[in-house]
Amino acid sequence: MKYSYLELKEDLSIGHEVEFLYNGEKYSISHNEKGWYLTKFSDNIYQSFCNSEELLKKSTYKQ
Repeated sequence: MKYSYLELKEDLSIGHEVEFLYNGEKYSISHNEKGWYLTKFSDNIYQSFCNSEELLKKSTYKQ
């Protein structure tokens, strides 16, 4: 399934949450009243951000 960056950005802007595979690892982007989160499932590491735009601009994963 092709899913573009622009589609992801639009989905997050309307409050959708996503789960995806990247380099064989499972991740999720979710939110609650405190902010937006990028979580790597295998080691339960997450990053938090004020909004989805900040998440898309600043999120990183270093091995």
